[in-house]
Amino acid sequence: MVLQELFLTEKWMVPGKKISASRPNQPPTHRSGNHGPIPPLGVVRSFTVDFRADHFNSRCDLLLGSLKLMSTLDHLWLSPSALDDRHSFILLKECNFPQLIGCAILAPFSIFTTQQISDAVALFLAGHSNLKRFHIHSSVLASPSIRVSLPNLEYYEGNSALIPTIHTNSLKEVHLTWCPQHAADVDQIVLRLDSMAKPGFPFVSSHRFLCASGNQTIMKVVTSVSKHMRHTKTLRLQASQRQDILDHMTECLPRFTGLVYLALQWTGSFLQPRVTKDRDEIVVEGWGNSCPTLEACCLNRCGWKKADGRWEKRHNRAFWALAGLSATQY
Repeated sequence: MVLQELFLTEKWMVPGKKISASRPNQPPTHRSGNHGPIPPLGVVRSFTVDFRADHFNSRCDLLLGSLKLMSTLDHLWLSPSALDDRHSFILLKECNFPQLIGCAILAPFSIFTTQQISDAVALFLAGHSNLKRFHIHSSVLASPSIRVSLPNLEYYEGNSALIPTIHTNSLKEVHLTWCPQHAADVDQIVLRLDSMAKPGFPFVSSHRFLCASGNQTIMKVVTSVSKHMRHTKTLRLQASQRQDILDHMTECLPRFTGLVYLALQWTGSFLQPRVTKDRDEIVVEGWGNSCPTLEACCLNRCGWKKADGRWEKRHNRAFWALAGLSATQY
């Protein structure tokens, strides 16, 4: 069967080019332009919506109604502002896609309590047990009261609070966002993450810290990952680069048994570091001495590669290519 793919961008929203439904319960059609008609929604397999809120929020009812007709959908990607909070909550509670294997959606940020939002996300996951990739845009989740089984899940991106909720042993890659309220649960979350990792598979572990999380949370995560997930192949942190953070990372690195790629990136949530080539080279050499398995690093916006026992500066794109990661993740 030929894959039916529907991709909506702002181009569909300019005057004379709009998505509309002429009668209730009828699929939307494209009124003008040379894109051609939208295929019947019941045969759409991949659906992407990339709109800013000011372009699309007035059409949330239409988008949600269209989604409910996509019974054969296996890939769904919604930009963070495609739906408002009320419609995002309805999506989580009412939409079901039996064949869904890849998904990026938004959890509500307000109107509902944190527990209501978290349980709605868990309910959505429980109804989509075939998921292999799941990305949830949210920074306000708590640990849900519902536990879900996702036996095929290989990739998770989102709030760290969801990790104890998920049961799987096929996970290959995570991109976690850490919030201040989860600082006390770091070991519990990392231990759970270790039990979810696919046995014998090189694990990719990425962590982003919100500014309010504080430096202690960063150090707790680095410590816990180095103790409980020593098999990690790729470790990526978007965090503060204070000297005590750099020193703590160097102290933890000897625990890893197969770490090959290491990245520490400054993020706008923290004060920008004072970067010099000499300072970065000293840090990278210290990492290499502490962890002999390291082959490449990224510090700030510079890549480093070990060649004949020495560390050579490379363009950061070279590092992302070696590590098989996107420089713009998150």
